[in-house]
Amino acid sequence: MATGEVVYTREFGNQTRFDSVAVAPNGEFFAVAKKVHERESFVTLFRVVTGEQIQEWEFGTCNDPVTCLAISPESSLVAAGNRSGEFAIFASNQPDEPLIRKLARGSGTLANPGEIYSNRVNFVAFRQGGQQLVTRSLIIDQVNTRQYGEIATWDVTSGELRGSFPDELGNGWRTPAAISRDQKQMAVRTDEFIEIFDLESEESIVRLQDSAGTLDQWPGNSGIAFSQDGRQLAAAGDGFEVCDWD
Repeated sequence: MATGEVVYTREFGNQTRFDSVAVAPNGEFFAVAKKVHERESFVTLFRVVTGEQIQEWEFGTCNDPVTCLAISPESSLVAAGNRSGEFAIFASNQPDEPLIRKLARGSGTLANPGEIYSNRVNFVAFRQGGQQLVTRSLIIDQVNTRQYGEIATWDVTSGELRGSFPDELGNGWRTPAAISRDQKQMAVRTDEFIEIFDLESEESIVRLQDSAGTLDQWPGNSGIAFSQDGRQLAAAGDGFEVCDWD
């Protein structure tokens, strides 16, 4: 980090694509979303120091690949969401039985499958010390013939849905989102504005308009991030913008 020198590289051929990456808080490994052309989709763990592959879990397909990743604060759990609307939680330290649970918004008693279901999961993040998982999904409501974004909080241990609310924002399969460092606010951006939600009250706090015209019409090709103190947001698109919000 001090010199910017490349420590190592790994080549996987032109049939392999990496779509997302997350570094473990303990600094020992990082996770990548790996998609092999016309085959499967994987979550793969590598050691930070050597680049050695540690574990690999199949999740999704080449048509419904992994879209987002998160690692718990103690680095023991890895969460992944995919384009088919599923998300899974894996144990990074259990190579024999790594899958903790796999869920989707329309499964079990949460909704009636075929009427209301999740089509894409485009954001996952741990909060409450790794006890909860926050997801942002695109929901298909066939009853009322509409699509909308939904932010949901899940209990990691039981898999129970603790709460959910619609954000009514972009329908894109990669609407960028971010959670503040204190894990109290979540920002979601579209091609016109950024909206910040309070995760406890499940209400919108503020909507920030794109005053500089930097949020392009393809939000999936950009990103958003909170500052360390949570008082500023940085967003990138055709250009980039940093703004105070609180």
